[in-house]
Amino acid sequence: MDVKTEKKHLTILKSTEKMDEEDKKLWRKFRSVKKNTVTHEELVMISELHALYFKHTYYKPCTCNPKEVKRWIQDLNDIYALPYAD
Repeated sequence: MDVKTEKKHLTILKSTEKMDEEDKKLWRKFRSVKKNTVTHEELVMISELHALYFKHTYYKPCTCNPKEVKRWIQDLNDIYALPYAD
């Protein structure tokens, strides 16, 4: 397993919960819009969901560092896509 795959695998393992139906609906709606920016409201939602499913204190990543926001979005996409998440 290469480093990138291993890191992704470890990220998924941090969350043992599946998304509940309400969160899946929110995430499905967010994913349905293809764009390269997030609104303040979307950033709040991403931050809340990431804190919930990855069990950390809520905070909003600095928008000056889009890599962290992108990583959080990918983390949530990974949980959303897991077989037991349906």
